[in-house]
Amino acid sequence: MTYGSPFAGATVKIHRGRQHLADLRRAEHEFALREGTQFLLPGGPVQDGKFNVTYMTQNLMPLEFATVVGDSVHNIRTAFDYCAVALTKPPLGSGDGIRAAFPTGENPERFQSFLRTIMHDASVSARLMLERLQPYPGGKYLLRELHELDLADKHNLLIPSISKLKVYKLDVSIGGHRVALGPQDFLSQDGRVFNATVSVPPGASGDVKLDGQFGMNFEIAFGPGQPLQGRPVFETLSQISETASRFVEECESLHRNPTTD
Repeated sequence: MTYGSPFAGATVKIHRGRQHLADLRRAEHEFALREGTQFLLPGGPVQDGKFNVTYMTQNLMPLEFATVVGDSVHNIRTAFDYCAVALTKPPLGSGDGIRAAFPTGENPERFQSFLRTIMHDASVSARLMLERLQPYPGGKYLLRELHELDLADKHNLLIPSISKLKVYKLDVSIGGHRVALGPQDFLSQDGRVFNATVSVPPGASGDVKLDGQFGMNFEIAFGPGQPLQGRPVFETLSQISETASRFVEECESLHRNPTTD
């Protein structure tokens, strides 16, 4: 990327979006640490080599998570607009870019309508690039959903939810013997109470007690009623940011080798 490139701003926006995602990943870890130990273990001995564990969070999702998610969404979404504007201006297009924007639609037909109107100054090659991105519901790159998330964030905080608790270390005592249990996924219906059924090594029996050693992370997902509901935020937005980067590379290639269409 160079300052002389018409797509430099898009690259900067993608980078900033990824910085927000890195902040979110750190916040996920810190949130788990400050929650502390809230495991509820069975009150009696192990039955049939398994026991149930419940974990209860103390706090609702911190509001600062919502601002990080919203900022990441907006920066990645804006990168596509920056590219669309550059594609309509010389030397790639024939207009001034004032009315240009990255087109999306509620369905493929609406997308095509927007493509013809707000991107009519772009070349045929540029419009084909946009068509391949499928920015409508059901498109493989989730760009219409990204657009809807950005719109939603203009009116309400994108408060995510906890979809999964990943416990990668859990030491317990079973009948007085210390046992290190492997990774466990705790699932939840409400983002506050998480449950898992844990298998214990053969021969282990007796009452179960937490031994004090554990490590865990929360998986933060888009909240109820939001576009992409239930999908993990970090992984999903990282995937979309990769799509944005590839699109910028395509635009840069077209800039270096312009067509005559």
